[in-house]
Amino acid sequence: MKPTQTVYNAIAAILHEINRKPVSLFTLQDELTADLGLDELDIIEIVMTVEEKLGISLDEQNIGLTVGDLCALVETAVKDKEA
Repeated sequence: MKPTQTVYNAIAAILHEINRKPVSLFTLQDELTADLGLDELDIIEIVMTVEEKLGISLDEQNIGLTVGDLCALVETAVKDKEA
């Protein structure tokens, strides 16, 4: 499932805040640790920031390996919140 542009843009902006990589270089296939160089604390920071900015709850254990996995998790949480 491809995430909405709104969710992708929000995630890309948060990832940029944390690792300063230009937003235009993120892909859905980028691995959070291997490609983006994020560590466990960075991922916790991402979760907290997403939760705060989007008003949702995420379980960092379910984030997955890629930007696309993270977007899918956020997309599901947003839909659940709206239901």
